[in-house]
Amino acid sequence: MNVEAKITKEWKKRMFLMFAFFFAFGLWFLYDGYVGYPKEAKRFEIYDKFRESLVAEGKMTREMLAAAQNASLEDAWRTYALSQGIERTIPSDRTDADFLQQKKIGLGTIIASFFILGWVFWSSSKVLRANDSTIFTIDGKEVSFDSITAVDRKKWDKKGIAYILYPKEGKTVRATLDDYKYGGAEEILLEVERRLAAKNPVSSEPKSASPAASE
Repeated sequence: MNVEAKITKEWKKRMFLMFAFFFAFGLWFLYDGYVGYPKEAKRFEIYDKFRESLVAEGKMTREMLAAAQNASLEDAWRTYALSQGIERTIPSDRTDADFLQQKKIGLGTIIASFFILGWVFWSSSKVLRANDSTIFTIDGKEVSFDSITAVDRKKWDKKGIAYILYPKEGKTVRATLDDYKYGGAEEILLEVERRLAAKNPVSSEPKSASPAASE
């Protein structure tokens, strides 16, 4: 056999969407840190002076201003804001610490998005291969068909992931066959199971793994 399992369009599409989500999310936070929150802080200054004017004019007491819900204050502010041509929602008191937090989250999320993008390009450069004697995994492992002792299909039906188990340096280790990410991995898996069944003709089922194995 001669199989080359390359990255699937479905997986790349999913990862590009994830990149776009993280990138947009990061831009949103950066906008708040550099533009949105500073604007709201300025509106709060106007709002605070407006509240003080209500107290000075005897229209409200400080106890009324401190109340969790004050419909009269909200209505008065909306009327004032409309007359001044500014946003009518009640602003929050944003501080320099709030600005910095938004900037940090935004920058961190954008950096994470580029890690995702890099992972996509790295994964796209890899190929899962197999010939008549050996499986060559994307992480550089070379696993001979003859050395494989079992197959773990627990994640296959839901995620398209199976593990082939084989001995190495006195331990049972495993290599991954991911058919969702690398289309064609199923052909390699079926060949592994065919050979395992040939080794164990007593059972019609391929040998399956139950104990956990190291990567």
